[in-house]
Amino acid sequence: RVAITAGIDEVDELLDISMGDEGKQPSDEDMEKSSELRGSAMCAMSEGNAEEALKLFTEAIELNPHAAALFAKRAQYFVRVKKPANAIRDADKALSLNPDNSLAHKSRGKALRLQGKWEESMLALSAGQKIDYDDDTQELLNTIVKPNAEKLRQARLK
Repeated sequence: RVAITAGIDEVDELLDISMGDEGKQPSDEDMEKSSELRGSAMCAMSEGNAEEALKLFTEAIELNPHAAALFAKRAQYFVRVKKPANAIRDADKALSLNPDNSLAHKSRGKALRLQGKWEESMLALSAGQKIDYDDDTQELLNTIVKPNAEKLRQARLK
């Protein structure tokens, strides 16, 4: 079996992190605060403050655990900090809430790429592209993911 990983420097363990209370029915105030926290988390992420971003995304999820977009954004965060197992868990949760969340599909695909799961990555990224096409994801698919998936397929045929 050919396994090619893309930049995982440490053991990728699932963090013990809140996935929110599925039984919670968020109030309008909870949803508003959750949206504010999401914005703050995205700012923290863009400023390179990873720990703060994670804390804020998690607080937002605890307030509104039915928002697929929050799990998708936290999955995107986990891809950026090269924690693919966590990214996949959050992306899967986002997709269970909204199967058409393109960011969740793309984050899942990028996380699978980090794990060297090229064929699964190709499927997830392609699913995201069908919902919301973007050039960067297409380039990733065409230049890295599809060629490696094809190498795996060829290796199995030998």
